[in-house]
Amino acid sequence: MSTDLVRYSVSSNIAEIMLDRPPVNALSMDLIDTLLAALAKARDDDAVRAVIVGSAHKVFCAGLDLADVIPASIEEGSNTYLKPGQCDPFRLYGPASSKPVISAVHGRCYTAGLELTQQLVRLGILFIDFRGSHTQHAKVLNFVLGE
Repeated sequence: MSTDLVRYSVSSNIAEIMLDRPPVNALSMDLIDTLLAALAKARDDDAVRAVIVGSAHKVFCAGLDLADVIPASIEEGSNTYLKPGQCDPFRLYGPASSKPVISAVHGRCYTAGLELTQQLVRLGILFIDFRGSHTQHAKVLNFVLGE
């Protein structure tokens, strides 16, 4: 797992998880593992009250990196995607995040990227789809949280 595949930061009690696998954030096994680890880190941090998931690039997510994911799926089965204790953004195998999540989609978003977005909406309580800055997203979240 490479922590270089997502940018994780916390500011004003809001965790920001930015997908960072240029050029199109295709979901490789390493990116999926890193995203799940970042969601678990936010879940387990008592100081974090909400999460923003977005992209560090012009494309939110191009979907699965099939050349990487299919061989791993054949070899490992359902254990490919989720390890014990991880948050499950697809809600297929395990618990979701217990904190509100904003899916800050901008640019293109295809296949598994759309599924990720739909599940993030179900995990959290809020979905924002506009071309605002993440600072604007944080202000909206603080308003929703009553701060």
